[in-house]
Amino acid sequence: MYVVSTAGHVDHGKSTLINALTGIDPDRLSEEHRRGLTIELGFAWLTLPSGREVGIVDVPGHERFIKNMLAGVGSINAAIFVVAANEGWKPQSQEHLEILDLLGVRSAVVALTKIDSIDPTEQPAVEARIRKHLLGTCLEEAPIVGVSATTNTGLAELRLAIDAILLTTLPPPDDDRPRLWIDRVFTMKGAGTVVTGTLTGGSLRKDEVIETLPNGIKARIRSLQTHRREVDAIGPGNRVALNLVGVENDRLERGHTIVAPTSWEVVGRLLADVRFLPSFDTKSKGAFKFYVGSAASDAKLRISDDGLSLITLQDPLPLVFGDRFILRESGRRQTIGGGRVIETKAPFQNGASRAAATTKLEYLGVLLGEGQILPMKGLEARLGLSIEKARTLEAVWLGSFVLSESTLASIASQTTEVLERFHRVSPLEPGMMRSALNVEQDILEELLRREIIVSRSGYITMPSHKVQTQGPEQTALLEYLEASGASPNTLPELHTTFDPGLIRSMIRSGSLVQISDQLVYTAHWIEDLKKIVAKQVTNQGPFTVADFRDMIKTTRKYAIPLLEYLDSLGFTVRSGDKRTLRSPEP
Repeated sequence: MYVVSTAGHVDHGKSTLINALTGIDPDRLSEEHRRGLTIELGFAWLTLPSGREVGIVDVPGHERFIKNMLAGVGSINAAIFVVAANEGWKPQSQEHLEILDLLGVRSAVVALTKIDSIDPTEQPAVEARIRKHLLGTCLEEAPIVGVSATTNTGLAELRLAIDAILLTTLPPPDDDRPRLWIDRVFTMKGAGTVVTGTLTGGSLRKDEVIETLPNGIKARIRSLQTHRREVDAIGPGNRVALNLVGVENDRLERGHTIVAPTSWEVVGRLLADVRFLPSFDTKSKGAFKFYVGSAASDAKLRISDDGLSLITLQDPLPLVFGDRFILRESGRRQTIGGGRVIETKAPFQNGASRAAATTKLEYLGVLLGEGQILPMKGLEARLGLSIEKARTLEAVWLGSFVLSESTLASIASQTTEVLERFHRVSPLEPGMMRSALNVEQDILEELLRREIIVSRSGYITMPSHKVQTQGPEQTALLEYLEASGASPNTLPELHTTFDPGLIRSMIRSGSLVQISDQLVYTAHWIEDLKKIVAKQVTNQGPFTVADFRDMIKTTRKYAIPLLEYLDSLGFTVRSGDKRTLRSPEP
């Protein structure tokens, strides 16, 4: 479904036209009827000749109510731009046109109202003058239809024209990320809190739990209505009324949003691509107002060297790439420009390339093309797109991260370079520990899955790597240790004579036994030691440290670590100051 908004100067017949088209009076306030002036947003709906039903938002035309007008056009698909034939182009005609143009509203029909108040021969000249104002804007090619709400002249043609523009208007996107900017809050007797707005980005369902932002209140949808019909579920592009349970109406206001819980983040600073109107001095240091959806926030503006704008909001809002907004100067109460959100995450770099993206998927592609490794956590909130939708982009989707194939290839190249260098320096080592590679585990697992690298015995290595042994040096080390008996050099001392990589490799292979951080022995010598101890216990019984020291002809420096090692193996057991063999299990 589509939502269409009116636009145009005050008293040019917008509300009267909507009433004539739909049979619904959009002016719901008594003050509006008393003054003959639209103050607040009005709502109606219309079934077109094609059978398509559209929602209509009627906006005020008076300059004092421009903030209400902006709340009405923030989420529309098309516009009915109203110009009175007897008055022609007026100041608010121009400002409303500028707003539609800045918001990128490409689908529109110009309704030339009150044609019964001019001579029919004057109408072509009036239309020609309007067409001049439309040149160079998004409404440049919009059809102009003359109508009279008093005589019903042209209403059928206007319905056909609206139908025709919607045939070429893209339907509202469904990103599986519902967001409803609240434009009205009230209490209904017997029902409680009701909010209305235009639903964008995804669907809502009856009994679904939602969250209100920025206050973070959880509530449940008791019922949904569109055009006074109750429905169980509704998709994007519809005017919706939600009856909420769990939140009082005084906790909500226009500009708040309804979203799925924990799925959106509010943003206080953003990078934006802003088109400023010629009347605005970009060096101005004035106070500004930021309008998006039905929300408004005071804002600070700084224009960067690349022409993009850094905007700081006083009231953070749930924004994502592509959101359209309007900027107004607060002091002069004038529209100065508008544009779209480019980036919501600092640091705000590479803005120009991101500004070139036209869709959320293209934006994701730009981020990945920059070589970014994006965490999956928070990705939906950043993109305004569900992970399921985002996965339609070809990329490397891992459990915790997403990255491009080129970025993965770069990481693979860096990792293999590190491993190959390690293998050259330490040919006796089987590989590197995972933690030493400094690669995210999900990415490391992907490299392993693709067999770019392999895991052997807990070490990461290149597939072609084989541990090299140096026979003569290995033999020399074994011979030295055997000859040293119970009193060899410590490891630091051994490292001055023998390759530390060789020693580590022999420890891993089991030919050497490391009994402490300072001492290694050959596996053969340790087995001989066990035999000596077993014989001692058999012949002499339990023994002391002094007995053990004399038994293997060494000092306490070596005797104590050796005994503690035998204890750790469960070969010996200590009782008081003596040790004996551990009894075998029964």
